[in-house]
Amino acid sequence: MSPTRSGSPSHGSRGSSAASLPRVSYVELSVLAAAVGLKMWTTMYPAERAIRDAPQLRLLRRLRARVGEGWRWRYEVVLPDRLDQRAADAVMERASVAVMVEAFTRLSDAQAQLRAVKVKARDLGVQRVVIVLQASAINRRALAEAADVVASDFPLGTRTVLASLASGRDPGANGIAVL
Repeated sequence: MSPTRSGSPSHGSRGSSAASLPRVSYVELSVLAAAVGLKMWTTMYPAERAIRDAPQLRLLRRLRARVGEGWRWRYEVVLPDRLDQRAADAVMERASVAVMVEAFTRLSDAQAQLRAVKVKARDLGVQRVVIVLQASAINRRALAEAADVVASDFPLGTRTVLASLASGRDPGANGIAVL
């Protein structure tokens, strides 16, 4: 390990308490990350927010309001394997169709996020998936950049998905609704 600001090369690996660690600025961390080929990434959450998934919950509520109450909704649907801790954000059910719903506030790694959704749908045993994506310029740009990858498994867009679900029909394919 490189010497830290305290001058001790092993300071960072001693299991010291956080109070005894040297103070390092965001800029210093960014420079250190860049030196080893990494990009510094941080996320901040408002301190007053009671739960971290509030934005996803708002997206789910927005979808439910758009498609109406003709569907039976279940939230945080745990996968059947008791050792598997994953859950679908929601599953909408009506007659013989079940639609798994995943809410994303940010499409940041299309391949990884879509792969995780497809594997979860497979393991849950649903044939239809709708991703609800927060409407933002950056998400629209991400969708455009990954259009070919997205379209292969999620060919339906917002209008088609919402119209089908609002009329109580199976959309006929997976889709992404930008709300």
